[in-house]
Amino acid sequence: LKRVRQLDVMRQGFHRCGTLIVEVVERAEASVGLWGLVLSVADLDAAIDRIGVDRIGAAREAVQPGRRIATLRHEAGLGCAVALMSPHRP
Repeated sequence: LKRVRQLDVMRQGFHRCGTLIVEVVERAEASVGLWGLVLSVADLDAAIDRIGVDRIGAAREAVQPGRRIATLRHEAGLGCAVALMSPHRP
């Protein structure tokens, strides 16, 4: 566990596994199960263009310095929260 971020009822834990960063999100009121998933993509702007602004929000600054993140909307039809993030640059 590299870092923990507490936001009201949500807690984010960031784990580094080699070059992979795994973000685990917990919500106090959530039952057991997958709450959300964040995927790193090579080109966040191209991914947003391809998915379409009707199904994904605008990119914004991520918790990790120098990275950006965009969250897929409910209209994308996914069963859990999904976000796309720009790649980690060491």
